[in-house]
Amino acid sequence: MIFSHVKKIMCESFIEGSDPGLAIARSAEISPGTREFGILAKKNVVCQDVARRIADESGIILEGLGGTEDGVIGALAGIGLASSRNDGRYVLLGRLRDYNGEQPVQSLLLAGIDRICTMDNIDVTSGTVRLTRFPKPSLRDGGAVLYVERENGGFRDLKVD
Repeated sequence: MIFSHVKKIMCESFIEGSDPGLAIARSAEISPGTREFGILAKKNVVCQDVARRIADESGIILEGLGGTEDGVIGALAGIGLASSRNDGRYVLLGRLRDYNGEQPVQSLLLAGIDRICTMDNIDVTSGTVRLTRFPKPSLRDGGAVLYVERENGGFRDLKVD
């Protein structure tokens, strides 16, 4: 089962003192309440009890894996927000973590980023992008979109949720 596999990986690698949580759902199980919880959690402090209740009602597997188990809040919120296909960032996508420094736009597009554009929604199809660490494209319309801004004749990546 995917849950036990991911749980094992997370338990072996989480940082001591953190509160990891894991949630797994089928897209059919993602209720409007789960989506609303995700939006609420972005703006307000919410508690584990609410997350656990919504997960139970929706048939979502939710488990705290350490610390205070407050990670269940973010895990469930992440599912709700990601289900919109327009919220969040990819922190692991293909081999993008291997990319850093200044990179050609075409290399980033070939590496798994679907689109590179400015905050004004203007596509960037050539030139270079200076990466602050490694690219963390945003989830937009179900695709990986890297937002950039002009800098010194090229572009610099932006962190956009």
